[in-house]
Amino acid sequence: MPHRIQSGLIEALPNTGFVSSYGLSEAGPCVSVLPPAWAMQKMGSVGLPIPGTRIAILDEQDLPVTGDQAGEVCVRGPSVMAGYLNNPAATTRALRGRWLHTGDIGRLDADGCLHLAGRRDEMILRGGENIYPAEVENALCAHPEVREAAVVGMPHAVLGHDLAAAVVRMPKCETDDATLRAFCRQQLAAFKVPRQIRFLDALPKTANGKLDRAALRASWPLQETSL
Repeated sequence: MPHRIQSGLIEALPNTGFVSSYGLSEAGPCVSVLPPAWAMQKMGSVGLPIPGTRIAILDEQDLPVTGDQAGEVCVRGPSVMAGYLNNPAATTRALRGRWLHTGDIGRLDADGCLHLAGRRDEMILRGGENIYPAEVENALCAHPEVREAAVVGMPHAVLGHDLAAAVVRMPKCETDDATLRAFCRQQLAAFKVPRQIRFLDALPKTANGKLDRAALRASWPLQETSL
């Protein structure tokens, strides 16, 4: 949920406790929970591990990252699956070193709360810099005239990939791409600002309401660009 919408709900419904959580089918399905009292203080966090569950942030060599750096979210506990049915290869990839490797990227703050950055397979490598779409999407959705946003990578002759964003505007709003790029520059490093912004009536979604990035790419052929 975009931070702007989450904070707006909390302010509009002050007597309601909002609980953010994180989980996946392979682990229970609940891994962490953010107490309602921390909803504003830890905006964007999905909380602390539930009792009996451990979370580690590991690098590409399956070693713990230092400090609050980002890495792959790995989970250990009694709710973690024994493996995928009749799929030993997938089981071996997911269960390594006594940890379930989720494929999600995140970090742990000083209080041990988990913050998610996105999926490992959605990361965009732009000129040697790692960019996770969720960060750019949150920046776009912070604009009051943006309802939804989705970011994907497009081929680039020099950088390898660059950023393209699909945006759904609020009703009767007409903000343009130059305005949104300028808005993003106030919140993001320059290399994270989308080069292309396309306005759509709606974003493609899966049956359970999640963004369908594959369908977005299929409906929006990305042209290779250069500097």
